Amino acid sequence: MEPMPICVPPRAQLERVWNRAETRQLLRRYAEGFSIYELESECGIETRQIVLRLIRVVFGVRGVLDDESSAPRSGEGYTREEQQILRSRYAAGDPIPDIAAAVGRSALGAGWKLFSLHVPTIPAACHKRFST
Repeated sequence: MEPMPICVPPRAQLERVWNRAETRQLLRRYAEGFSIYELESECGIETRQIVLRLIRVVFGVRGVLDDESSAPRSGEGYTREEQQILRSRYAAGDPIPDIAAAVGRSALGAGWKLFSLHVPTIPAACHKRFST
């Protein structure tokens, strides 16, 4: 009898559930200057989950963040021009879905790049919302 092949389902792309203390620590550490990659090590949570949480809390975005069907440049590197567009549109106060569309990315992709560049600051209202 031949051995049965093992089928491994694709990695779930679900968002983790964060508690207030974890969110508070994440916001505090990011505000202190930790990169999203250092936060993975500091918090023991994968970078994707960190970025998802930051986008939800800082930008207040609900719904699907990683719809690549409307992101023709998904997975490609960012040009300097695209990085400038991200920065200037963020500074202008544009919503992250609009910023993402301007550079052909998903909201997750554009948010990830903004946070990896450490462009967004954590608004005081976010700190207050998750304080003890």
